[in-house]
Amino acid sequence: MMAGEPREEKCRVLVVDDDDELRSALSDMLSEYGFDVVGLAADGQAAVESASALRPHVILMDVRMPRMDGIDATRLIRERLPKARVIALSAYEDRALAAAARTAGADDYVTKGTAPELLCDLIEELVARGRRSSTTHLRGRKPQSRSS
Repeated sequence: MMAGEPREEKCRVLVVDDDDELRSALSDMLSEYGFDVVGLAADGQAAVESASALRPHVILMDVRMPRMDGIDATRLIRERLPKARVIALSAYEDRALAAAARTAGADDYVTKGTAPELLCDLIEELVARGRRSSTTHLRGRKPQSRSS
């Protein structure tokens, strides 16, 4: 790399969901697409603590969880880490819930059934939009084919 060239850095993602299987599946999928999954959290309180410690670029945040929901967690995270991007995840296509998530600071709201390619494209778009003035490029890559 020559001086002045942008350096590439993997996009750091925190995955937050109270469903163990979904949290693990999202983590595996994001890793396959070249994202750096820096942490996993099962509730909003753990998400706030993890985000503060790990400083991810993007947080995938379930909206309905025990201890602290994703709406309140998003609000606290955005107060502490204003540059972090938050994508609210829900099993429901609910306009009121989406509006509450956006009011709390979420950049977008998607249902849990969203195609992996679309979710990855959204993550990359949000990071690019938030980092346009930076010389760091954050990205994920298409998954590599697995050997059988």
